[in-house]
Amino acid sequence: MDKKRLLLTACPLYLIFFMGDAFLSSYFSLYFIERGMDASQTSILLGMIPFALFLGCFVLSPIAKNPKRAIWLYRICAVLEAGLTLGYAFCTTYTALLAVTFLVAFFNSAPFSFIEGYIVPMTKKSNVSYSSIRIFGTLGYLVALVIGFFILDSIKISDCLFISAGLFAFAFGISFLIPKSEEEIQKGEDMHAKSQPLFTRPFIFYFLFVTFFFGAFNAMTYILPIRLSGLGMSDAEYSLTRASGIVTEMICLLLIPLFAKRLRNYQLPLALCAALIASSAGVGIFIQNPYVLGYSSWLLSGTGKAFYFAFSSLFVIKLCGEKNLSKALVLLSGTGNLVSTLLNLASDTIYTNLTFEGYFAFIAGMEILGIVFLVLTQIDFKNMKSGPVRSENQ
Repeated sequence: MDKKRLLLTACPLYLIFFMGDAFLSSYFSLYFIERGMDASQTSILLGMIPFALFLGCFVLSPIAKNPKRAIWLYRICAVLEAGLTLGYAFCTTYTALLAVTFLVAFFNSAPFSFIEGYIVPMTKKSNVSYSSIRIFGTLGYLVALVIGFFILDSIKISDCLFISAGLFAFAFGISFLIPKSEEEIQKGEDMHAKSQPLFTRPFIFYFLFVTFFFGAFNAMTYILPIRLSGLGMSDAEYSLTRASGIVTEMICLLLIPLFAKRLRNYQLPLALCAALIASSAGVGIFIQNPYVLGYSSWLLSGTGKAFYFAFSSLFVIKLCGEKNLSKALVLLSGTGNLVSTLLNLASDTIYTNLTFEGYFAFIAGMEILGIVFLVLTQIDFKNMKSGPVRSENQ
């Protein structure tokens, strides 16, 4: 496989697409507030997003049976994201806002998983560190948020949607330049993963870890800007605090390849990821200064996410094989979004009755539950390496 061509096409693709997503998803809460939505309406809209993400994952997952389908599903999602994001300009009623938000989130549910499921096996066969490509996705978020810091005082949040649509369309075009190596990947799958089931017991535990842990974490990321805004932080300042977490994530992704080859397994970095991200929720229990809260939360979660992005897909391949990678990644994303849906719908009730400190404590508790399943995954994974682990369906 052409290593140089892979890097020259995959890196810009990650950069542009993630920039588009940053200009969209980073400002959902603030956009709804700008449109005049009250707390109840905002809660429903925020709950709609992960619910649509959940549905999108489970509708699209069965179609992603091989890398060729995965890349075409990515392209379909990218071009629809571009068009639907522009649809916000025509929303004149709350009902229309609900409908467009649902569709935007539905098709934003799985493109990351599709492109990751296509690229990761390529990096293994080309002897390329996946983190060296994934870092450009982080860079895309960073560039978008830094730009947001400088322009949000002079433009509306809604103007970011037009920028997002253009970037999604650009990423759609770049995807056609990625090397076509489906046949090579398929041969590798037939040789190494044909008989490997998807739902091994360790994968089910990992599935539950992602469901509870990242479901809770993703819900918190929707509420954190509301908390910071209520404490007096401006939209531009919020953009800068989130950018600090992206910088941290990018630095970690740069450093990870220096020691990644020495790792015999991926349990330690995933455990470190879980501890750091759980701490990012824990600081919300004790800190009320908006700047200390914002920076500490994003710095901790940024470091944790770097380890997750670098090692999670490689660990999933070990659990269920390359053939099942795209489908597994979409399923993992989907159930986490279902939990986020339920938490977002209940968020107004939780932080109204328990205070924001109580809300962050609740999120931290959910993440600790997820960590329990991660520990079970690691215990069962050791058994899987020493002998075959029967599928739950066998």
